[in-house]
Amino acid sequence: MRYSLNLWNNPKIICNFAKETINYARMKKSILFTGFFIVATSSCFSQSIQRLWYQQPAQNWNEALPIGNGHAGAMIFGGIEKEQLQLNENTLYSGEPSTEYKKVDISTGVFDTVVNLLRNKKYEKVTDIIRKNWLGRLHQNYQPFGDLLITSNSSGKVTEYKRELNISEGIQKTSYIQNGVSIEREIFASNPDNLIVIRLSSSKPKSLNITLRFSSIHPTAWFRQRNGLLIMGGKAPGYVERRTFNQIESWGDQHKHPELYDENGERKTDKRVLYGSEIDDKGMTFEAQLRPVVPRRARISMTDSTIHIRNTDEVYLLLALATSYNGYDKSPSLEGINPHLKALRIIKRASEYDYATLKKRHIDDYKTLFNRVSLTLDPDPEQEKLPTDKRIENFSKKNDNGLAALLFQYGRYLMISGSRPGGQPLNLQGMWNKEVIPPWNCGYTININGQMNYWPVETTNLSECHEPFIRMVKELAETGSHTAQNMYNNRGWVVHHNTSIWRETY
Repeated sequence: MRYSLNLWNNPKIICNFAKETINYARMKKSILFTGFFIVATSSCFSQSIQRLWYQQPAQNWNEALPIGNGHAGAMIFGGIEKEQLQLNENTLYSGEPSTEYKKVDISTGVFDTVVNLLRNKKYEKVTDIIRKNWLGRLHQNYQPFGDLLITSNSSGKVTEYKRELNISEGIQKTSYIQNGVSIEREIFASNPDNLIVIRLSSSKPKSLNITLRFSSIHPTAWFRQRNGLLIMGGKAPGYVERRTFNQIESWGDQHKHPELYDENGERKTDKRVLYGSEIDDKGMTFEAQLRPVVPRRARISMTDSTIHIRNTDEVYLLLALATSYNGYDKSPSLEGINPHLKALRIIKRASEYDYATLKKRHIDDYKTLFNRVSLTLDPDPEQEKLPTDKRIENFSKKNDNGLAALLFQYGRYLMISGSRPGGQPLNLQGMWNKEVIPPWNCGYTININGQMNYWPVETTNLSECHEPFIRMVKELAETGSHTAQNMYNNRGWVVHHNTSIWRETY
């Protein structure tokens, strides 16, 4: 059912809150982060097309534009000579269920000792006991998948450049004119078809000349072509440690990291990221498959690492991402699903539709959620003519109610893109990450941050997007019951400060 709410009758309150949020985003040089924290909602249904747009390509990851379908996503840079899609799939994590550290025992005797020391204000002794005996270790890390690179083999002066993210339809677009020829790239992540779709077009017949290739930060990555598909596969790390060796050793925590230290507390390795044989072949496998759909007149050639397409004015690409993840309690290396077969099924199903149908299926699905709420805050027509980065720069000097409304809807866009039934909940960076050792493990800090991501869901009429988070709580109740029994010798269930896809609770 569609509805609107009017929780905050005074738009000035929303604008002031948005102003502080935008100031923080400016400090972080990213508007991506801001969208998760707006909880206001709307008083009307009609709304024009809403978009973020810029007159230059992204210079770094923070300036790229995010797309997602609740399972797979990308950060899109909008380059001219080379377009980059930094890819994520929200089940790709380091480690396995067996990498959780469970040797924590708060026995009655030690507990009573700690209580007595606290009563006598012996805080240093208490700290030493707790650090050595009661604290676990960091959970595992959310992983980047890889990159799809689209190189233009054309050259010449570029004018009228524009890249935009249409959050009313969930579509990213980059366009420009080169040597009098209009070039356009249109990209979306489809939830009903569970893949990323990329369309490239040119206003001049036979003028497209592009090369496609995958890359990955993981040293296990491999590349090949088979049956018209360009394929990238690999294996995520079996173990990743964010803390440095010096930190671990200064705390005397070597015994909590048997992957890195022997029984005497001596280092077994100088690496904090372990792959394959370095970690008993543990780790999640992953695979990306790319299928180009080209007119018959086009010329296409493939190697194990590239696709070269020319002699056409249009092509679209089907991109599927899959991992061997088979549940929080199953080893992805021993009990995992086959990512090759999963990606192949996605590609085959999507190949039954043409581009126009794939796009319509995506937009219809996306708008079912996005169009439930609209927000109009007396926009300034002059400010709305400016690129988004210029509007943010001007916000400290001149109120821009329309930017506040856009920011609110951008938060809903990120929720729809990152959290859908059957997928994983939004982590600390949503579902977008480029680092093998990301900030704060890119996990779930569940003393508050995980909940903060989902505060806006019900008040902005996106109840379906709550499903992954609620399912995670149910799974934590399962793993947490073992922790309650083994760590505290009690019934019920318990979960501590952080967790990951493996639902660590110690």
